Amino acid sequence: MTENLLQPGTIVADKYRIVRPLGQGGMGTVYLVQHVKTDERLAMKVLNAAVVNSPAARERFRREARTPARIDSDHVARVVDSDIASALGDAPFIVMEYLKGRDLQALSDEAGPLPPKEVITYLRQTARALDKAHRMGIVHRDLKPENLFLVKRDDGTPTIKLLDFGVAKLTGAAADLARQRATATGAIFGTPLYMSPEQCKSEADKVGPQTDVWALGLIAYRLLTAEDFWTAETLTHLIAQIAYEPMPLASERGHALGRPFDLWFATCCAREAEARFATAGDAVAELARALNLGPRSLPSGAFVAVEAAGTAFATTDKSLHQLPPTRTVDVLAHTTDDVSAAGLPGATRRWVWLTMAAAALVITALVVAFSTGFGRSGATAEVPQKGHRPAGSTPANAAIPV
Repeated sequence: MTENLLQPGTIVADKYRIVRPLGQGGMGTVYLVQHVKTDERLAMKVLNAAVVNSPAARERFRREARTPARIDSDHVARVVDSDIASALGDAPFIVMEYLKGRDLQALSDEAGPLPPKEVITYLRQTARALDKAHRMGIVHRDLKPENLFLVKRDDGTPTIKLLDFGVAKLTGAAADLARQRATATGAIFGTPLYMSPEQCKSEADKVGPQTDVWALGLIAYRLLTAEDFWTAETLTHLIAQIAYEPMPLASERGHALGRPFDLWFATCCAREAEARFATAGDAVAELARALNLGPRSLPSGAFVAVEAAGTAFATTDKSLHQLPPTRTVDVLAHTTDDVSAAGLPGATRRWVWLTMAAAALVITALVVAFSTGFGRSGATAEVPQKGHRPAGSTPANAAIPV
């Protein structure tokens, strides 16, 4: 059903003049408005009439208004007002900063695969907002490219603004699943593509910061490839792929992003929440390394090598992801114990080999010095011989210089 749009010039709450509609969704309609006293241009989101009487919809709307103010981050869209108005039939509205730009879904659709450096820039800013929210006990739970809005500062530098905290989980609050927009036939649209296994299985007690980390992994894949990771065409099959079917490697989807990315993705989207990266910032830092854009240090989540007979596995603490048979394979693990040089990042691997070579040279030099010293003193190692030999009659081949 199409929502009846407010006409340009309509005054809402004696403060905001409707300029034009900006977009419409299942929950609300967004308008460009102008403050009647300051002339500031803002964005107003009005709850649609179809859901205005729903207690759940109203609660979500209130949460969307309050949560950004609690986080107070440069990378979260700023909310400046929230109220109800008679001009809207007593429907609630939210007034936010007016963002000029486009969301990352639109950018991906138009531009195709984005350069890794650009992806890291966007996700690093996203991670800052997420980590700040997580420290406050707020989990977004509806993270997706459409909710990452790209704007440009006056100097031209890009800035990500995180949108829509309407389904955010607050610590101690009842958990409701991210909405699932699907037709009667089960065709998939939007949000479910980024849902985590714990959301699909309605395990509300397991929803936490790692739920957003899972979505971050899928977003990274989408931005780097311009394709969705999941191939399901129905909601039922999608849930099966997310929660139950064997988890494929990212490279098995037809994009050569490299084994380091495969290992990063296997950790970011591990089925067990506790096996994922501890924070969004950690996930993006490791992604930068996997894409050869970060420092080659040896962090707690380090690349180590494991050799298995016939089958190799990528494992992270409490999750196990089967990889194709190989002789030696990098594994992303949360430990620095028993590190083998074969699986370390490039620069670290080079230092390991240089250290080993230096050690070999030192040992060789010691052996040469040792043997030279013995040679000067005439020291010999006697070889036992059968039978008695008179003193001083040892044959030439009975002593071997060391």
